[in-house]
Amino acid sequence: MARRCIDKFVALYDAQQLKKIPVPELGKDEAIYYTPLTAAELDVIEVELPETYSGAHHNAQVVITKALDANRKRLFSNDDIETLCQKGIISVIGRIARQMVSVESVDAIEKN
Repeated sequence: MARRCIDKFVALYDAQQLKKIPVPELGKDEAIYYTPLTAAELDVIEVELPETYSGAHHNAQVVITKALDANRKRLFSNDDIETLCQKGIISVIGRIARQMVSVESVDAIEKN
C-alpha cells in the first residue's frame, strides 16, 4: 500500500508543467517560469539562509532558487541574494515567491 501512495506523489509531481508568472513590472511581455517546489528544494532554501535573515531574504531565496526562463534555465545564481534583497521591490518579489510556493489542488492539476 505504501508503494501506491508514493507512486501517486511521483505522478502528481510528474504531471506538473512549467508554470508561468507574468511580471509586467519588468516589461510588457516579461515572465518568470518555475516548477513546483519540492521538499528537498525547501530544505536547500532554508540551509542557504542564516537564521538572522528576514522573511524578505526568504522570499528572495525562493525566487533565486526557482526562477527559470522558458527554456528551464536558471535566471539567478545564489550569489544574487543580497542584490535582489537590496534592489528588488518587495511587493514584486513577494508576489512571485508566494505563487512559487502555493500548492495547486489535485483537482486543478487533473483538469490541466
